[in-house]
Amino acid sequence: MPRRPKAAAKITVEPTSPDVDLKLNIGERIAGIRKGAGLTARQVAEKVHIKRETLTQIETGRTNPTAVALWKLACVLHCEVSDFFPPIPEGYALTRYDMRRIERAGDNRAAEWAATMFGTRSK
Repeated sequence: MPRRPKAAAKITVEPTSPDVDLKLNIGERIAGIRKGAGLTARQVAEKVHIKRETLTQIETGRTNPTAVALWKLACVLHCEVSDFFPPIPEGYALTRYDMRRIERAGDNRAAEWAATMFGTRSK
C-alpha cells in the first residue's frame, strides 16, 4: 500500500517589522474601541459598508485600511481617527534643518502642520 505524504508543517511568521507592528497596533485599537462600544464586527462592517471579513483583517493587522475606511470607522464608532493610532515615539521630531526645508518649499500649511505634529526641537 502506498504511503501518504506527510502534511506540511504549519509555518507562522512572527511580526518583526515596524510596519507590521503598526498595522497590528492600529487593528487592536479599532477592535478595542468597537468592543468597548458593545458592537460586533458584523454590525460595524454593515454600517461602514465593508465585508465583516475585511474588518476582521483590519483588526488583526492582515490588511491596511484605507483613509476612507478609517474615517467611516471613526464616524460609526464615535471617535477620532487619531484614536486608532499610537502616539508618535520620542525621537521622531523633525530637526530645524527639516523645518527649514519644508518652509523653503513655500507651503505654509505644511510647515504649520509639521511644527504641530513633530515640533521643531533638534535631535
